[in-house]
Amino acid sequence: MENKSKQRQIRAFLIVNVLIGLSAIQCLVDMCYVIGHISNAEIAYADVIVTVATLLDTLFRVLLVAKAFALYRGKKADTLDAVNMCQSLAIAAAGLCIIDWVVDALADNYIDGASLATTVVTVIVIAAYYRVVNGLSHSTFWDGIRVNPRLEPYLSVGEVATELALDEESGRLRPLKPGEEATVMVLTTDEYLDQAPAYIIQQILHSLNDVRRSSCIQLGDIVFGNVFIPEEVQRAAGFEADDDLGFSYQFLNGRLTLVMPEEGLERVFLAQSLVDQYLDKSTGISFIPEMIVMLVVRISNWIREYESRLAKLEEHLNDDLYEMPKGFSEFIGNARRELGAIQAFCRQTGDMLEDLTQVAHAGGNERAARQCATISRQIARLALDAEDVRDFAGEIRAGYQERIEVQQNNVMSMLTIVETVFTPLALVTGWYGMNFVNMPELRHPDAYFIVAAILIFFIAAEFSFFKRRRWF
Repeated sequence: MENKSKQRQIRAFLIVNVLIGLSAIQCLVDMCYVIGHISNAEIAYADVIVTVATLLDTLFRVLLVAKAFALYRGKKADTLDAVNMCQSLAIAAAGLCIIDWVVDALADNYIDGASLATTVVTVIVIAAYYRVVNGLSHSTFWDGIRVNPRLEPYLSVGEVATELALDEESGRLRPLKPGEEATVMVLTTDEYLDQAPAYIIQQILHSLNDVRRSSCIQLGDIVFGNVFIPEEVQRAAGFEADDDLGFSYQFLNGRLTLVMPEEGLERVFLAQSLVDQYLDKSTGISFIPEMIVMLVVRISNWIREYESRLAKLEEHLNDDLYEMPKGFSEFIGNARRELGAIQAFCRQTGDMLEDLTQVAHAGGNERAARQCATISRQIARLALDAEDVRDFAGEIRAGYQERIEVQQNNVMSMLTIVETVFTPLALVTGWYGMNFVNMPELRHPDAYFIVAAILIFFIAAEFSFFKRRRWF
């Protein structure tokens, strides 16, 4: 689809430039006709003016085509200045085309319908040129900034065993062997409800039906809760996610039970957690921080990459800024939304890990308690990093808006100064444009020079006042 759109754009570009080139040849023929008329007859000012106007019209049309093809064949990565030049020439060429027709009509003292139609068509073609050339614009401003940072994606992992045992030597979970007792069990919701303790079934049902935040609840010897991972967090960690991920867990008598669907993102996440095992585990409860630390490691790299992109964006923040870059507001909005989701995830998960730390302490699992506490501190720092980068994105947006407002104020100030300078001139012009018979100063032989001197004095006085006030 993108290739077809580009082909249509190139085709339109070539057609428009060919039409402008043909119109330039027609102008050149008309100019040669006028010059031939001048050489064979008495030179008239009207013919000279028509010749000059036609010559300028022809030159600008040729320049349009030349600049367009230079832009098309150029190898520069940043073409914004070249596109701006082509569009400025297009505006001037359209104006000269109209001026050429008006001058020609005045010289001939009548309006030629064919000439008028040709002029209208030419202006339409130049307008099309203005639009087509804009499609060739490209800026290095967004290179490496607007495209989201992508970490190395996770490898595809096959089916995961539903019963896992803890290898005491390596501290890693592995598929259960015959005769061993499972440390971690993976069940569906229906399978879990069939064996869940009756006295907490209502609380567990509520937890299973509303996996919208990470939590940890202890009722007697049973610890249960949820792990909730928003899609923004998954993408930051390298998962191809298009929906939130959530599952429940239960810890009882050293055994961890994970409750999740048979298929879906939850199983992919579980499979990757078993591949990337960072912690030496002594109990099933250590598998919860194991899954979290996998995310922490990769999200930390993602946040640093995002901060680097925002720093590049800040480098382009200069005083010569009149409008927001294309897609800027959307980019900053997405950045703040994604970082906000990561920040909220870190806070919820940090609270859950603090509760798991207390559970591990109470159960005498000091290694698991230290692991939960360490990862809780890491994820708290991660939340602060996400908050700092999110605030940084807001500061950059405010900086761009401030620069644009300053430039707009400068433009308005300049226009106000120009209007103020020309106000006395307009007043005098209107005054002496009145059709009164008794205006004695008009009969003075030096009236013109006196009025001109007065106007020059006022203009000089205004500029002196403006400069003293530092208005420009």
